[in-house]
Formats: sequence, C-alpha cells, structure tokens
Amino acid sequence: MISARYYAEAIEADLPLILFNGARVYDAKSREIIYEKLLPKDAAILATERARQLGLHVNLYIDEDLYVSQINEYALDFWEKDGLKPRPVGDLVAFIEKHKDPVKLLCIGSPDICDEFKRQMDKESNRTNVVRSEPNYVEVLGHDVNKGRALMEAVAACGMKISDVVVFGDGPNDVEMLEIAGLGVAPGNARPEAKRAADIVIGSNDSDDLGRSLIDIFKLGP
Repeated sequence: MISARYYAEAIEADLPLILFNGARVYDAKSREIIYEKLLPKDAAILATERARQLGLHVNLYIDEDLYVSQINEYALDFWEKDGLKPRPVGDLVAFIEKHKDPVKLLCIGSPDICDEFKRQMDKESNRTNVVRSEPNYVEVLGHDVNKGRALMEAVAACGMKISDVVVFGDGPNDVEMLEIAGLGVAPGNARPEAKRAADIVIGSNDSDDLGRSLIDIFKLGP
C-alpha cells in the first residue's frame, strides 16, 4: 500500500488503484476503498499451516498492516524493498484466529518450495486463489480475487468501458487482467503465461519499447 501510494502521488494519479493483487481497489483521490474481497479466516489458517510446514516465510496483511511471526532476513528484505514495517506477533495461526479476515498472505521462499505450496493449496482449498507474482513469491487471495476482476470494478467506478482499457503485465498474476482488457500488452521478457494472455508482445521492459508503445497506442507523437 505504501509503495503504491508513492508511485500514485509521484504521477498525481486521480484514478482507482488496484492493490494486493486485486483484493482491493482504492480511490487515489478520495482515499476510499471502492472494492474489497478478503481471504476467509479458515483458508488463511490452512495456508499459514502449509507454508510453515514447508518452511516458507509468511507475510500476513490485515487492513493496511503487515504481520510476521518473527523478524528474519525475509522480513527485513521485504521491509527494505516495500517500505512497510512488519510487526512480529509470534504464532501467526493464533493471531489470525483472534482477528478479522486478512486481505492476503504473501509466502516467500525458494521457487521450488513456492511451486510445491501452490500445488498443495490448489488441491486442498477451493476458497483461495494462489498465484505466483515473483520467482520466490506465492500469494494467497480469496477465491475469484484477481487483477482482472479488480480492473472491472475500477473501470465501472470510472464510468468507462473495459474495451477502452490498455494494460501492461509481465507475470502469472497479470493473466486475467491481460485477457479482459481491451488491449493487453506484455514485454518480451514476461513470463510465458503473461505473453500467451496478451494481445501483443513488445520488447523487453528495460528497452524503450514501453514508451514507444504508449506513443503508438495513444497517438502521442507529432
């Protein structure tokens, strides 16, 4: 949330922001929540237990706060990267049981363990959407929570048509958004799932193709 606000303020955004991988849509101008779908508490407990068994670090998000069992290297690295200070609470399962439904879980570990966690959760729970966002990240959201659904909510709030929307995405967690938008664009170094879902694939995200694509799509040139 902090990192999203930083970029939103930097570009003076006055349109809805899609946060927490689609679990929340936030109005940057009014600072109100337009849409939110939480992770059921029992599903969060199951995911936390499976993650703990596999040795994954778990970030627990409730409202805008981040909770962890303890401050370790994963918590410190994430704090430095995202700017959100983690709060150590000891036993996360016991903590979840005493509090409201969380927004999501972010589990961090080696890519192969993250893959195994996703396999287990996909098999055991029909109340979650488990997505890979980075090679060493796997996120647990409520069922049917994704960026595509959130995009529809954001577009409706603006009175726009989804067919008029252009999105850029590079990861498995962007697939639904790329598929549903009027035009989905993926960089050449995106994950295969994102490139398959996109309408067009451009050059690498560290090239000038992103800027050129925006100029071409919105006819910004002379």
